[in-house]
Amino acid sequence: MRVFWRSQSGKMWFLGAIFMLASVMSVHAETVLSIDFSTAQGYSDGPLLGQPAGAADVWSEEPGTVPVGFDVQNGKLHFDQHGGANSFIMISFPVTKSGMITATWEWQYLGPADSSVDNGFVLSDSSNFNLDGDDSAIDFNENGAMVRMTAASGMINAVNSDGAGAGTYADVNVDYRDGRVIPMKIEVDLDNFSYDVWADGVLVGDDFGLRRNPQNGFDTLVLWNSGSAVHALEEGMLLDDIVISTETASFVPNWSLFK
Repeated sequence: MRVFWRSQSGKMWFLGAIFMLASVMSVHAETVLSIDFSTAQGYSDGPLLGQPAGAADVWSEEPGTVPVGFDVQNGKLHFDQHGGANSFIMISFPVTKSGMITATWEWQYLGPADSSVDNGFVLSDSSNFNLDGDDSAIDFNENGAMVRMTAASGMINAVNSDGAGAGTYADVNVDYRDGRVIPMKIEVDLDNFSYDVWADGVLVGDDFGLRRNPQNGFDTLVLWNSGSAVHALEEGMLLDDIVISTETASFVPNWSLFK
């Protein structure tokens, strides 16, 4: 609101400006999980299960299973395509019930150009893991935002589904078989149950639907190794530099610049 003073001569003089705002939006960002598989974080070469040493939250298995093909090697996580059944491993982070949740990571295919892998990166709600009554063993249809290197096409693809468990994936036209390191990012809108996907800094998936909408909020990072193909030990996939962060907005009422 501008304020003027009128002189006796009739001239208008500008005294200043007062900005009155009914409310102002405040955005709060927080890192809830950061993993680089380094010794400084308590990781050591060997199976990922139970690491990092001394941490309150460690990588855990599905009940009654032993994760196969997840090994820390030289400060990175190596996925070994072992040719067996699907294998999942997970780690918890503080639950996020609304707003935006962002995950970034890097991954790299290690196999020959005429082969492929089937490995995935997932953000999920752990309260969905017992939807089918199997004592919390993870099924694909109980997960949320799902991105993978797929064996079917040699491309990266991601779930674009109905939120009720349907396994509908969309290729995002990123071929990983040249073996380059690919920076990835997903941004999940928990208020609208949708997410966007970036690869190499480019938006490649816009407003995708989750496979299973959360009941409570996202609180678990899940990795999977389908084991659908057998590779030499030096082949497979590397994963590194995982960061998960949240962003929530709040409004501060009745704020004004000048009182």
